[in-house]
Amino acid sequence: MARVLKFIYTLIIFVSLIILVSSKDQVLCVTDKECRHNTCDSPFVSKCRMFFCLCGLA
Repeated sequence: MARVLKFIYTLIIFVSLIILVSSKDQVLCVTDKECRHNTCDSPFVSKCRMFFCLCGLA
């Protein structure tokens, strides 16, 4: 039983590290003002959606 719990804890740590590394330039936000405006290409604007800055149409 202890080996199973140790394996599950190790798996959780590795999965969380993989998610953290793969989310490279994700900027956390609460409002649109917290997003950098120079990260999106011309027709798109940086908006805060579900606590992440994402590019979308204006």
